[in-house]
Amino acid sequence: MFKKGLISFIIFMVLLGGVFVLRVFAIDFSDAQLISVNNPVSGRLANYNTVNYYKFTLNSPGKVKISFSHGNVERNTELWRIQMFNADETEIIDFSSRGNTPTSESINTYLASGTYYIRIKSHSRLDHSDENYKLLVSFVENNNNYEIESNDSYSEATLIKDLGKEITGNCHHYKDVDYYKVVIPENSKVYITFAHSYVERSTDVWIIQMFDSDEREILELNSRGTSTKLESRNLYLCKGEYYIRVRPNGYLDHSTADYRLSVICDKNNGQYEIEPNNTFGTASPINWLAHNVTGNISSRSDKDYYKFYVTAPGNYSISFTHGNIEDSIEFWEIHLFDSDQNVLGKFSSRGTQTKFESKSLALSKGEYYVRVQSGGWGYSTADYNIAINSSSGGKIQSYVDSPPSEGTMPSQPDTIKVTVNGMPIEFDQPPILENGRTLVPLRAIFTALGASVDWNGNNMTITSTKGSNTIVMQVGKTVMTKNGKEIILDVPPKLLNGRTLVPVRAVAESFDANVQWDGTTRTVIITTN
Repeated sequence: MFKKGLISFIIFMVLLGGVFVLRVFAIDFSDAQLISVNNPVSGRLANYNTVNYYKFTLNSPGKVKISFSHGNVERNTELWRIQMFNADETEIIDFSSRGNTPTSESINTYLASGTYYIRIKSHSRLDHSDENYKLLVSFVENNNNYEIESNDSYSEATLIKDLGKEITGNCHHYKDVDYYKVVIPENSKVYITFAHSYVERSTDVWIIQMFDSDEREILELNSRGTSTKLESRNLYLCKGEYYIRVRPNGYLDHSTADYRLSVICDKNNGQYEIEPNNTFGTASPINWLAHNVTGNISSRSDKDYYKFYVTAPGNYSISFTHGNIEDSIEFWEIHLFDSDQNVLGKFSSRGTQTKFESKSLALSKGEYYVRVQSGGWGYSTADYNIAINSSSGGKIQSYVDSPPSEGTMPSQPDTIKVTVNGMPIEFDQPPILENGRTLVPLRAIFTALGASVDWNGNNMTITSTKGSNTIVMQVGKTVMTKNGKEIILDVPPKLLNGRTLVPVRAVAESFDANVQWDGTTRTVIITTN
């Protein structure tokens, strides 16, 4: 009985095989046709069993996209399957072309130099066409503009050579992970920008993390599909190697859209903390009296230590300022220690308490420490400013050695000032100097110039009008328009501490004002017509 059943089953399978033929396409690159990038090639699948192979070689890294075109077959099914592989037979691209879609394109992929293969086949016996097709492999050389696949580990990380310049990549699969390596050449303020086209998904699509050379996470950002650009908080880092990882949020929350990543660095000349500074031994120096040093608490457990060296006994106090957090709980605790790590004073700062000055303490010559940490239940990653002040002619010394040697007190760095027709402008965020250009908060400067200002938060665009002149600027973009005519900016508008800063000279001159720089007093002098 069993034998009869087995024979019947075999006969059934043979008969079934007359109707349906099982096809298994093995990868066979041996007869692949050599093609050149940026030159189309024609072909056809004579029958549904036909498989066409092509190969091309990249002499340098670059951006690759495959275009596949054919005549209209008037069928809405997928007739052709196009796949690309590397030399290890790892699939890189997989897309299909429907009969009634004359042209189909793959996503961009950013490849290293080497040889790659393309396989074109029918979807099935029923979904087949012998229509002629054209295949084009488009290539753009990578001049530090793109990621280089595969870069799915620390050891294969794509090096970001040009700090401040956007580098483009994508996660071509929900398991694809992109690593980048960044070398910070000197102690700096660092922040990351991440931008992409609009993806109709309000969930987190990309997760961006930054790590130090010991692979410890120091930053995490989540980018939603509908939020086309975001900027990280400031990081105040010591020079060295760092890594950035971009990965999809998961199978359901994934997009193959290109993203643009940039790492912005401003040299730390003593105006910022230097991470890591979470112990007395790694404390960041405070080199000048009445000079703000900026930092932030990166996590609830983070502690920022500072040190200063008193050379002239006197009365000293600590000032602590920050933006309005709009919450009255205590977000920061500040402690003052002597060189033996004894607590000399302690105070807290609430979210709505934007300015605080500690009581004055008599300090003798020697080294002192300040510790800033999260306060109680409160915690904020917002930037704060801390400064050491003296009401009795005290002096502190710049750190050269530890402890510092006696010497001449370095000159105090002056804040940049701006005047319009002789009247000083008050700013809630101090002006900054970047690449030789002064940037100031937008509303204060436009108001002082008598111009209107409109801010579009969706695309971070600034529109301002005065008389017959209208200028349009966008955060992060070096192209400004005046009455529709493009003007190239040396530095673009940027976001800093919740404020939008614009290049003051470009703005003023666009409204026909005269701009001069007084290096002695560090003052931008604007005269309107």
